[in-house]
Amino acid sequence: MRFGIDIQNGSSQICYFDENKREPVSVAFSPNQYIWKNEIVLGQTDAQMIALHLTELLSLVQKQLLPKPDKLCITVDEFNKKFLEVIAEAMQLLGYAKDDWTAISHEESYAYYAFSQKKELYMNGVMLLDYESDGLHTHYMTIMKKNGLEIIPQESHLFDSQEIKDAAQKKRTLEEIKEQLCACISESFKDKVMSAVYLTGAGFENGQLPKELTHIICARKKAFAGQNIFVKGACYCAFEMHKEQNQGRILACHNRITTGIELDISERGETKRFRLVKPGINWYRAERSVEFIIEDMRKIPVFFRPCDGSGDYEDAIDIGEIPYRAGKMTRIRLDIIFDSDSRCKMTVTDLGFGDFVKASGVVIEKEFNI
Repeated sequence: MRFGIDIQNGSSQICYFDENKREPVSVAFSPNQYIWKNEIVLGQTDAQMIALHLTELLSLVQKQLLPKPDKLCITVDEFNKKFLEVIAEAMQLLGYAKDDWTAISHEESYAYYAFSQKKELYMNGVMLLDYESDGLHTHYMTIMKKNGLEIIPQESHLFDSQEIKDAAQKKRTLEEIKEQLCACISESFKDKVMSAVYLTGAGFENGQLPKELTHIICARKKAFAGQNIFVKGACYCAFEMHKEQNQGRILACHNRITTGIELDISERGETKRFRLVKPGINWYRAERSVEFIIEDMRKIPVFFRPCDGSGDYEDAIDIGEIPYRAGKMTRIRLDIIFDSDSRCKMTVTDLGFGDFVKASGVVIEKEFNI
């Protein structure tokens, strides 16, 4: 069974994918239960705290006599490497293998949710209005067709005036700031075609929406409001984990790699282009390690292919420090890791050649902005 979990600093949610209904179903619990607070607890590591929190959430599954999740997607609002590594350690403590779970950002969850609905609700684009204590976040996504592929980019903006933040924190009412709120949303809607708009976040729970705002949001489009968009999007992601990735669609929102990285190789005497990283995958899951046997070469050409067709480009890794060995007697390992959706580091390690040639110990690193 596939499950989605949304961990936020203040609250968490969990849902499962109902195979009969073909949609996520929320697991209900008291609003005062299972609240996650990002704080230090004496005697516990961060990973142990997260593991305990996840255990409490998953205990709700057992109470409803649902089977243990075999695929699990966790979505978080703070998508950074430090927190993701803590979650990874927690999942290891809970006995989950690397291939049985994943972590994605709220933007990715929104994309999974919006583009899993009926086609008429996304065919002309979708807008998310996420109203949190730090301001009103707007995220617009639409399908662009390039070279036979469907690419889903993201356009975002944050409106963070003090009045906007005050209303989200219930220091002012939505009625009191309706003119500014209408102006912000009108600006985010300008020159955009939308099939649907989704509203979420604590700010939209601060009283009834002013009628002027409702008129803007609902004009010539469907509108939906709810606080479970991200957890349901994570559940759709968990459901997709057991299927092969849709090769015809590339998710190019924040925290997704939008540039493919390729190398030229020779296999059985035939020159081929080897895809090291494909566009559309989450940067945290994009690390890879590959071994090669190289001939007499002082540089490794690296080819970059943006999925939006903006123009391929080339760079190279200088491996001149690795000793030259005749007769294809040099084996290397190339590792690539990302610390964001736009920056990666490649490491080339000389492995020698078995018992015939001892490794030199040379390790070469190069960072790329993509």
